[in-house]
Amino acid sequence: MFNLTKNPRAIISMESMAESFYVLLLSNSYEDVTIEAICAKAGVTRKTFYRNFETKDDIFDYYLYQILLINATLPSGLSPYEYLVSFFSDFQKEKGLLLICQKNDLFDLLAHSMVKYVELNESFSSVVSSRDDITLFSQYYWPLVNSLQVMVLKVWTDRGFKESPEELTELFIKTAKGLGSIDYYHRVKSLSLP
Repeated sequence: MFNLTKNPRAIISMESMAESFYVLLLSNSYEDVTIEAICAKAGVTRKTFYRNFETKDDIFDYYLYQILLINATLPSGLSPYEYLVSFFSDFQKEKGLLLICQKNDLFDLLAHSMVKYVELNESFSSVVSSRDDITLFSQYYWPLVNSLQVMVLKVWTDRGFKESPEELTELFIKTAKGLGSIDYYHRVKSLSLP
């Protein structure tokens, strides 16, 4: 977890460490980037690092937080379609991060960090809040939606960013609809327990 302070000096330090981490990842593997190297590049002490972050995964999470919640172009009241276009547009501006994820096999970390931010989006949260079985449903819904978004980002990165945010949104919707049309009921009905 990272520090959610409103202290301007702490925010400047955190942003400096996040940017330093990003720059180091451009030329080094994730494993080779050390906290010491991040601190040296950012011009901060290890004490400052640990005051704001617990691990370097937390810096990755903070960087993602900046993209999805602070710098995101998400006005309230968006439809799920509009949210997805905006989401993919925000990542279109962050192709460098996606290339870092590709180079270092960090899409699982991206998915792990991202799930808590996708859950905060009101366009998707309305789907969950209208369910009678909200607690159980949401435990499966968020990881599934999140995984699908991250897999679309991964394939898009692997394909060299050929599709537009609108095309990615259409692919996401078609894939999600395809998953929903699979008829598991008949398969499960024919199974018997020992």
